[in-house]
Amino acid sequence: MGSVETAMKNTALYLDAKATLSVLPDAEVYTPTGAQSLIRVKYSAINPADIRHHYMGMSSHVPGYEWLGTVVSVGPSSPYKPGQNLFGLATPGNKRPLHAGAHQDFLLAEKNWTLAAAAGTSIDALFNCMGYAFAPAGLEGEDPTGVPLLVWGGSSALGQSGIQLAKAAGFSPIITTASARNHALLKELGADYCFDYNSPTVVEDVRKAVAATGKELTSVWDTIGGGTGFGEDMTREEIDALDFEKSTPAMAKRCCSDKLPLKLVNALFVEKDPGAWLFPNPYQLQTGEQLPGPEYLKNVEALFGNPDFERGDRLDVVRRWILKDGAKNWKPIKTKVVRGMDAAMEAIKAVYRGEAGGLKVVIEHPFADA
Repeated sequence: MGSVETAMKNTALYLDAKATLSVLPDAEVYTPTGAQSLIRVKYSAINPADIRHHYMGMSSHVPGYEWLGTVVSVGPSSPYKPGQNLFGLATPGNKRPLHAGAHQDFLLAEKNWTLAAAAGTSIDALFNCMGYAFAPAGLEGEDPTGVPLLVWGGSSALGQSGIQLAKAAGFSPIITTASARNHALLKELGADYCFDYNSPTVVEDVRKAVAATGKELTSVWDTIGGGTGFGEDMTREEIDALDFEKSTPAMAKRCCSDKLPLKLVNALFVEKDPGAWLFPNPYQLQTGEQLPGPEYLKNVEALFGNPDFERGDRLDVVRRWILKDGAKNWKPIKTKVVRGMDAAMEAIKAVYRGEAGGLKVVIEHPFADA
Protein backbone atom coordinates (compact mmCIF):
# COMPACT_ATOMS: atom_id res chain seq x y z
CA MET A 1 0.00 0.00 0.00
CA GLY A 2 1.32 3.43 -0.94
CA SER A 3 2.43 6.06 1.56
CA VAL A 4 -0.56 8.29 0.80
CA GLU A 5 -3.01 5.56 1.81
CA THR A 6 -1.11 4.42 4.92
CA ALA A 7 -1.21 7.92 6.41
CA MET A 8 -5.02 7.96 6.48
CA LYS A 9 -7.71 6.41 8.68
CA ASN A 10 -11.00 5.04 7.38
CA THR A 11 -14.15 4.69 9.49
CA ALA A 12 -17.12 2.93 7.91
CA LEU A 13 -20.65 1.83 8.70
CA TYR A 14 -21.52 -1.84 8.17
CA LEU A 15 -24.87 -3.56 7.49
CA ASP A 16 -24.85 -7.22 8.49
CA ALA A 17 -27.00 -10.15 7.37
CA LYS A 18 -29.62 -9.31 10.03
CA ALA A 19 -30.01 -5.69 8.89
CA THR A 20 -28.10 -4.44 11.94
CA LEU A 21 -25.93 -1.36 11.52
CA SER A 22 -22.55 -1.15 13.25
CA VAL A 23 -19.25 0.74 12.99
CA LEU A 24 -15.98 -0.43 11.48
CA PRO A 25 -13.55 1.95 13.26
CA ASP A 26 -10.45 0.75 11.40
CA ALA A 27 -11.64 -0.11 7.92
CA GLU A 28 -9.07 -0.49 5.20
CA VAL A 29 -7.88 2.54 3.25
CA TYR A 30 -8.05 1.01 -0.19
CA THR A 31 -5.56 1.08 -3.04
CA PRO A 32 -7.04 1.88 -6.47
CA THR A 33 -6.28 -0.40 -9.41
CA GLY A 34 -7.21 -0.23 -13.08
CA ALA A 35 -9.66 2.63 -13.69
CA GLN A 36 -10.55 3.05 -10.00
CA SER A 37 -10.09 6.24 -7.98
CA LEU A 38 -9.61 6.49 -4.22
CA ILE A 39 -12.13 9.05 -2.94
CA ARG A 40 -12.01 10.98 0.32
CA VAL A 41 -15.75 11.21 0.98
CA LYS A 42 -17.15 14.61 1.96
CA TYR A 43 -20.84 13.68 1.98
CA SER A 44 -22.74 10.43 1.51
CA ALA A 45 -26.48 10.53 0.84
CA ILE A 46 -28.97 8.35 2.69
CA ASN A 47 -31.60 6.42 0.71
CA PRO A 48 -34.35 3.98 1.77
CA ALA A 49 -32.40 1.36 -0.20
CA ASP A 50 -29.61 1.50 2.38
CA ILE A 51 -31.73 -0.85 4.50
CA ARG A 52 -34.46 -1.89 2.05
CA HIS A 53 -31.97 -3.77 -0.11
CA HIS A 54 -31.32 -6.13 2.82
CA TYR A 55 -34.86 -7.44 2.34
CA MET A 56 -34.04 -7.88 -1.34
CA GLY A 57 -31.08 -10.14 -0.57
CA MET A 58 -28.27 -7.59 -0.38
CA SER A 59 -26.34 -7.01 2.86
CA SER A 60 -23.04 -7.81 4.61
CA HIS A 61 -21.42 -4.69 3.19
CA VAL A 62 -20.76 -1.02 3.75
CA PRO A 63 -24.16 0.56 2.95
CA GLY A 64 -24.78 3.71 0.93
CA TYR A 65 -25.08 4.50 -2.77
CA GLU A 66 -24.52 8.20 -3.44
CA TRP A 67 -21.40 10.11 -2.53
CA LEU A 68 -19.51 13.34 -3.13
CA GLY A 69 -15.80 13.64 -2.50
CA THR A 70 -12.26 14.40 -3.63
CA VAL A 71 -9.85 12.16 -5.53
CA VAL A 72 -6.84 11.17 -3.39
CA SER A 73 -5.10 8.75 -5.73
CA VAL A 74 -5.91 6.85 -8.92
CA GLY A 75 -5.31 3.59 -10.73
CA PRO A 76 -3.20 3.59 -13.91
CA SER A 77 -6.21 3.87 -16.27
CA SER A 78 -8.44 6.17 -14.24
CA PRO A 79 -9.68 9.22 -16.20
CA TYR A 80 -9.48 11.43 -13.08
CA LYS A 81 -6.70 13.24 -11.22
CA PRO A 82 -5.92 13.76 -7.53
CA GLY A 83 -7.67 16.84 -6.22
CA GLN A 84 -10.72 16.60 -8.49
CA ASN A 85 -14.13 16.87 -6.83
CA LEU A 86 -16.47 14.12 -8.03
CA PHE A 87 -19.82 12.59 -7.23
CA GLY A 88 -21.00 9.13 -8.06
CA LEU A 89 -23.21 6.10 -7.54
CA ALA A 90 -22.13 2.87 -5.88
CA THR A 91 -23.32 -0.42 -7.37
CA PRO A 92 -25.63 -2.78 -5.43
CA GLY A 93 -24.92 -6.38 -4.56
CA ASN A 94 -24.92 -8.94 -1.76
CA LYS A 95 -21.58 -8.95 0.04
CA ARG A 96 -20.32 -6.40 -2.46
CA PRO A 97 -16.69 -5.33 -1.87
CA LEU A 98 -16.36 -3.15 1.22
CA HIS A 99 -14.65 -0.49 -0.86
CA ALA A 100 -17.85 0.14 -2.87
CA GLY A 101 -20.15 1.48 -0.14
CA ALA A 102 -20.73 5.22 0.25
CA HIS A 103 -21.09 5.47 4.04
CA GLN A 104 -17.38 5.52 4.86
CA ASP A 105 -14.62 8.10 4.89
CA PHE A 106 -12.78 6.59 1.90
CA LEU A 107 -14.08 4.48 -1.00
CA LEU A 108 -13.01 3.22 -4.39
CA ALA A 109 -14.99 4.77 -7.24
CA GLU A 110 -15.51 2.94 -10.50
CA LYS A 111 -15.29 4.97 -13.72
CA ASN A 112 -18.66 3.74 -15.01
CA TRP A 113 -20.85 5.48 -12.45
CA THR A 114 -18.72 8.41 -11.38
CA LEU A 115 -19.39 12.11 -12.05
CA ALA A 116 -22.52 11.78 -14.19
CA ALA A 117 -24.87 10.05 -11.78
CA ALA A 118 -27.37 12.87 -11.33
CA ALA A 119 -31.09 11.99 -11.39
CA GLY A 120 -30.40 8.73 -13.22
CA THR A 121 -33.46 6.83 -11.99
CA SER A 122 -35.94 9.50 -13.07
CA ILE A 123 -34.13 9.90 -16.41
CA ASP A 124 -34.46 6.19 -17.07
CA ALA A 125 -38.11 6.20 -15.98
CA LEU A 126 -39.25 9.03 -18.28
CA PHE A 127 -36.98 8.75 -21.29
CA ASN A 128 -36.15 5.04 -21.49
CA CYS A 129 -38.96 3.11 -19.82
CA MET A 130 -41.66 5.45 -21.16
CA GLY A 131 -39.70 6.24 -24.31
CA TYR A 132 -40.31 9.98 -24.36
CA ALA A 133 -38.02 12.47 -26.07
CA PHE A 134 -36.01 15.12 -24.25
CA ALA A 135 -35.71 17.93 -26.77
CA PRO A 136 -33.47 20.23 -24.67
CA ALA A 137 -30.68 17.64 -25.01
CA GLY A 138 -31.60 16.50 -28.53
CA LEU A 139 -32.83 13.10 -27.31
CA GLU A 140 -35.32 11.50 -29.69
CA GLY A 141 -38.48 9.66 -28.75
CA GLU A 142 -42.22 10.18 -28.41
CA ASP A 143 -43.04 13.88 -28.05
CA PRO A 144 -44.07 14.65 -24.43
CA THR A 145 -45.22 18.18 -25.20
CA GLY A 146 -48.63 18.70 -23.61
CA VAL A 147 -48.79 15.12 -22.31
CA PRO A 148 -50.16 14.76 -18.74
CA LEU A 149 -47.85 13.05 -16.25
CA LEU A 150 -48.56 11.84 -12.71
CA VAL A 151 -45.56 11.74 -10.35
CA TRP A 152 -46.70 9.87 -7.27
CA GLY A 153 -44.56 10.87 -4.29
CA GLY A 154 -43.35 14.23 -5.58
CA SER A 155 -41.47 15.27 -2.44
CA SER A 156 -39.09 12.28 -2.58
CA ALA A 157 -35.69 12.78 -4.18
CA LEU A 158 -36.90 10.78 -7.19
CA GLY A 159 -40.08 12.83 -7.31
CA GLN A 160 -38.33 16.20 -7.21
CA SER A 161 -35.93 15.23 -9.98
CA GLY A 162 -38.78 13.71 -11.99
CA ILE A 163 -40.90 16.87 -11.78
CA GLN A 164 -38.03 19.08 -12.92
CA LEU A 165 -37.16 16.79 -15.82
CA ALA A 166 -40.81 16.57 -16.82
CA LYS A 167 -41.14 20.36 -16.80
CA ALA A 168 -38.04 20.75 -18.97
CA ALA A 169 -39.31 18.07 -21.36
CA GLY A 170 -42.68 19.77 -21.88
CA PHE A 171 -45.13 17.47 -20.06
CA SER A 172 -48.36 19.26 -19.17
CA PRO A 173 -50.07 19.16 -16.83
CA ILE A 174 -47.70 17.68 -14.26
CA ILE A 175 -49.70 16.23 -11.39
CA THR A 176 -48.10 15.05 -8.16
CA THR A 177 -49.03 13.69 -4.74
CA ALA A 178 -47.31 14.58 -1.48
CA SER A 179 -48.02 15.75 2.04
CA ALA A 180 -49.72 19.15 2.02
CA ARG A 181 -46.70 20.82 3.66
CA ASN A 182 -44.64 20.10 0.50
CA HIS A 183 -47.09 21.38 -2.11
CA ALA A 184 -45.62 24.89 -2.37
CA LEU A 185 -42.13 23.48 -2.99
CA LEU A 186 -43.35 21.10 -5.68
CA LYS A 187 -45.17 23.86 -7.52
CA GLU A 188 -41.92 25.85 -7.53
CA LEU A 189 -40.25 22.84 -9.17
CA GLY A 190 -42.86 22.71 -11.93
CA ALA A 191 -45.90 20.76 -10.71
CA ASP A 192 -49.23 22.11 -11.97
CA TYR A 193 -51.45 20.22 -9.53
CA CYS A 194 -50.58 18.86 -6.07
CA PHE A 195 -52.79 16.51 -4.08
CA ASP A 196 -52.43 15.05 -0.60
CA TYR A 197 -51.89 11.30 -0.91
CA ASN A 198 -53.41 10.88 2.57
CA SER A 199 -56.76 12.17 1.33
CA PRO A 200 -59.43 9.48 0.88
CA THR A 201 -60.46 11.24 -2.35
CA VAL A 202 -56.98 11.57 -3.87
CA VAL A 203 -57.71 9.27 -6.83
CA GLU A 204 -60.98 11.07 -7.58
CA ASP A 205 -59.25 14.45 -7.21
CA VAL A 206 -56.54 13.56 -9.72
CA ARG A 207 -59.04 12.19 -12.23
CA LYS A 208 -61.19 15.33 -11.98
CA ALA A 209 -58.19 17.63 -12.47
CA VAL A 210 -57.08 15.78 -15.60
CA ALA A 211 -60.63 15.57 -16.97
CA ALA A 212 -60.96 19.34 -16.62
CA THR A 213 -58.05 19.75 -19.06
CA GLY A 214 -59.76 17.60 -21.68
CA LYS A 215 -56.73 15.28 -21.79
CA GLU A 216 -56.11 11.62 -20.98
CA LEU A 217 -53.71 10.53 -18.21
CA THR A 218 -51.74 7.49 -19.38
CA SER A 219 -48.23 8.12 -17.95
CA VAL A 220 -47.32 7.53 -14.30
CA TRP A 221 -43.99 7.63 -12.44
CA ASP A 222 -44.60 6.11 -8.99
CA THR A 223 -41.48 7.01 -7.03
CA ILE A 224 -42.67 5.24 -3.84
CA GLY A 225 -43.90 1.74 -4.63
CA GLY A 226 -45.39 1.56 -1.16
CA GLY A 227 -47.90 -0.83 0.34
CA THR A 228 -46.94 -3.92 -1.67
CA GLY A 229 -44.61 -5.48 0.89
CA PHE A 230 -41.73 -5.57 -1.58
CA GLY A 231 -38.41 -4.81 0.11
CA GLU A 232 -40.04 -4.68 3.54
CA ASP A 233 -39.42 -6.60 6.77
CA MET A 234 -42.47 -8.82 6.24
CA THR A 235 -43.17 -12.52 5.98
CA ARG A 236 -44.65 -14.04 2.84
CA GLU A 237 -47.93 -14.50 4.71
CA GLU A 238 -48.01 -10.85 5.77
CA ILE A 239 -47.32 -9.70 2.21
CA ASP A 240 -50.09 -11.92 0.81
CA ALA A 241 -52.52 -10.49 3.38
CA LEU A 242 -51.96 -6.88 2.30
CA ASP A 243 -54.80 -5.07 0.53
CA PHE A 244 -53.06 -4.28 -2.76
CA GLU A 245 -55.76 -1.77 -3.71
CA LYS A 246 -54.40 0.51 -0.96
CA SER A 247 -50.86 0.43 -2.38
CA THR A 248 -49.38 3.37 -4.26
CA PRO A 249 -49.15 1.54 -7.61
CA ALA A 250 -52.81 0.51 -7.40
CA MET A 251 -53.99 4.00 -6.49
CA ALA A 252 -51.78 5.66 -9.10
CA LYS A 253 -53.06 3.30 -11.79
CA ARG A 254 -56.67 4.08 -10.84
CA CYS A 255 -55.91 7.75 -11.50
CA CYS A 256 -55.32 6.96 -15.17
CA SER A 257 -57.85 7.40 -17.92
CA ASP A 258 -59.47 4.38 -19.51
CA LYS A 259 -57.44 4.92 -22.67
CA LEU A 260 -54.76 2.33 -23.41
CA PRO A 261 -51.90 1.66 -23.53
CA LEU A 262 -50.61 3.00 -20.23
CA LYS A 263 -46.99 3.96 -19.52
CA LEU A 264 -46.47 2.90 -15.89
CA VAL A 265 -43.08 3.00 -14.16
CA ASN A 266 -42.44 2.15 -10.52
CA ALA A 267 -39.42 2.63 -8.30
CA LEU A 268 -39.94 -0.91 -6.96
CA PHE A 269 -41.08 -4.19 -8.47
CA VAL A 270 -44.87 -4.61 -8.44
CA GLU A 271 -45.41 -8.33 -7.98
CA LYS A 272 -49.21 -8.18 -7.68
CA ASP A 273 -49.76 -6.43 -11.03
CA PRO A 274 -47.50 -8.47 -13.33
CA GLY A 275 -46.62 -6.95 -16.66
CA ALA A 276 -48.21 -3.58 -15.93
CA TRP A 277 -45.26 -1.72 -14.44
CA LEU A 278 -41.72 -1.17 -15.71
CA PHE A 279 -38.75 -0.82 -13.37
CA PRO A 280 -36.14 1.92 -13.97
CA ASN A 281 -32.47 1.08 -13.71
CA PRO A 282 -29.84 3.85 -13.57
CA TYR A 283 -27.02 1.27 -13.74
CA GLN A 284 -26.69 1.27 -17.51
CA LEU A 285 -23.45 0.82 -19.41
CA GLN A 286 -22.68 3.18 -22.25
CA THR A 287 -21.39 2.05 -25.63
CA GLY A 288 -17.85 0.69 -25.25
CA GLU A 289 -17.99 0.32 -21.45
CA GLN A 290 -17.40 -2.90 -19.55
CA LEU A 291 -18.30 -3.96 -16.03
CA PRO A 292 -15.58 -3.23 -13.48
CA GLY A 293 -15.37 -6.90 -12.45
CA PRO A 294 -17.31 -10.13 -11.80
CA GLU A 295 -17.93 -9.20 -8.14
CA TYR A 296 -20.59 -6.74 -9.35
CA LEU A 297 -22.69 -9.54 -10.80
CA LYS A 298 -23.36 -11.24 -7.48
CA ASN A 299 -27.14 -11.30 -6.93
CA VAL A 300 -27.68 -8.41 -9.36
CA GLU A 301 -27.60 -10.20 -12.71
CA ALA A 302 -30.89 -8.48 -13.61
CA LEU A 303 -29.11 -5.12 -13.51
CA PHE A 304 -25.94 -6.03 -15.38
CA GLY A 305 -26.42 -9.39 -17.09
CA ASN A 306 -27.67 -8.04 -20.44
CA PRO A 307 -26.42 -4.48 -20.88
CA ASP A 308 -28.51 -2.17 -23.04
CA PHE A 309 -25.94 0.25 -24.41
CA GLU A 310 -28.50 2.43 -26.21
CA ARG A 311 -30.32 2.89 -22.91
CA GLY A 312 -27.06 3.84 -21.21
CA ASP A 313 -26.23 6.33 -23.95
CA ARG A 314 -29.65 8.00 -23.59
CA LEU A 315 -29.15 8.28 -19.84
CA ASP A 316 -25.79 9.92 -20.34
CA VAL A 317 -27.18 12.51 -22.79
CA VAL A 318 -29.69 13.79 -20.22
CA ARG A 319 -27.24 13.59 -17.31
CA ARG A 320 -24.79 15.77 -19.18
CA TRP A 321 -27.55 18.26 -19.99
CA ILE A 322 -28.33 18.54 -16.27
CA LEU A 323 -24.67 19.14 -15.43
CA LYS A 324 -24.15 21.70 -18.18
CA ASP A 325 -27.19 23.40 -19.69
CA GLY A 326 -29.74 22.46 -17.06
CA ALA A 327 -27.66 23.59 -14.09
CA LYS A 328 -28.79 27.22 -14.28
CA ASN A 329 -32.44 26.26 -13.74
CA TRP A 330 -32.07 23.02 -11.78
CA LYS A 331 -33.21 23.35 -8.17
CA PRO A 332 -31.22 21.08 -5.85
CA ILE A 333 -33.15 19.01 -3.37
CA LYS A 334 -33.22 20.57 0.09
CA THR A 335 -30.87 18.69 2.38
CA LYS A 336 -30.43 17.90 6.03
CA VAL A 337 -26.88 17.21 7.18
CA VAL A 338 -26.19 14.77 10.02
CA ARG A 339 -22.85 14.40 11.73
CA GLY A 340 -21.40 11.54 13.75
CA MET A 341 -21.81 7.77 13.59
CA ASP A 342 -24.75 7.50 16.01
CA ALA A 343 -26.69 10.26 14.27
CA ALA A 344 -25.91 8.70 10.89
CA MET A 345 -27.23 5.26 11.89
CA GLU A 346 -30.42 6.76 13.33
CA ALA A 347 -30.94 8.81 10.18
CA ILE A 348 -30.51 5.75 7.94
CA LYS A 349 -33.26 3.98 9.92
CA ALA A 350 -35.52 7.04 9.80
CA VAL A 351 -35.20 7.44 6.03
CA TYR A 352 -36.02 3.76 5.56
CA ARG A 353 -39.18 4.34 7.61
CA GLY A 354 -40.16 7.19 5.28
CA GLU A 355 -39.47 9.98 7.76
CA ALA A 356 -37.30 12.26 5.60
CA GLY A 357 -40.07 14.83 5.21
CA GLY A 358 -39.20 15.93 1.68
CA LEU A 359 -35.50 16.41 2.52
CA LYS A 360 -32.43 14.62 1.22
CA VAL A 361 -30.54 13.50 4.33
CA VAL A 362 -26.75 13.39 3.93
CA ILE A 363 -23.91 12.35 6.23
CA GLU A 364 -20.92 14.66 6.62
CA HIS A 365 -17.51 13.01 6.65
CA PRO A 366 -15.10 12.21 8.13
CA PHE A 367 -16.91 10.48 11.00
CA ALA A 368 -14.00 11.18 13.35
CA ASP A 369 -14.48 14.95 13.07
CA ALA A 370 -18.13 14.90 14.15
